[in-house]
Amino acid sequence: MVYYYSDYFQYQIELVNTNLLPTSTIDPIISQPYDLVIELGSIGNSIEWIGIDDNPDFFEIYIDGLLLSTGYWYSNTSIIINVDGLANDTYNFEIYLYDLDGGMISDLVIVLVQDTTVPNLSSPIDMIITVGDMNAFISWDTYDLAPSYYVLYQNATEVKTGYWNNTIPITFMLDGLQVGNYEFTIIV
Repeated sequence: MVYYYSDYFQYQIELVNTNLLPTSTIDPIISQPYDLVIELGSIGNSIEWIGIDDNPDFFEIYIDGLLLSTGYWYSNTSIIINVDGLANDTYNFEIYLYDLDGGMISDLVIVLVQDTTVPNLSSPIDMIITVGDMNAFISWDTYDLAPSYYVLYQNATEVKTGYWNNTIPITFMLDGLQVGNYEFTIIV
């Protein structure tokens, strides 16, 4: 502040030094990770984005259009989202990065979760039964991360179908069979 005096007037001049920076017209930049194909039940799967901007603000991550996560982001720093534990399906993960200057950028990563693992299926032993035995049955224990449908064949003819799970064995009663050889095949 500078004061000036004269014989007739006293006045003051104030000098203010300001640095006004223009608003950036450049939107943020974001990495574009590849789409993912992951095995059902696998662990350690994630999406990593890196944004770059002089004035970063906040981000939003959506899964199939529903808000999953939000927070502040920092330039040239990873934003990581874990994608473990998803069911068999296809998912759209979309991130939006906003900066303080009103800029925005987005990226979409498609995650396909698939079950390519063959189900575990016990193999019952061959058996001989007596005609009229009302307690004879075949039982299969099964296990899979995504139990589904089964078809049972007797001598290449479909005899039973249904859904199975990991806790209840698939069983087939053998009562009513006539004398002969029978082959049972199950597909899960």
